[in-house]
Amino acid sequence: MSPTDKPAPAVKFAAGQSATIPAVDSRDLFRGGRQVQILHAGQVYTLRQTKDNKLILTK
Repeated sequence: MSPTDKPAPAVKFAAGQSATIPAVDSRDLFRGGRQVQILHAGQVYTLRQTKDNKLILTK
């Protein structure tokens, strides 16, 4: 994120409390490509951007 980017919005929870959830711009993840691999708990996941600009996460 650049210094001019806005922070992530607060999300309201059912109990009426709010917390800030970190946000990452998808352009930073994909770096000009259409898919990225994510390593989580020893497993590899693939996050893919479709031609309709949707995101699909697969294991």
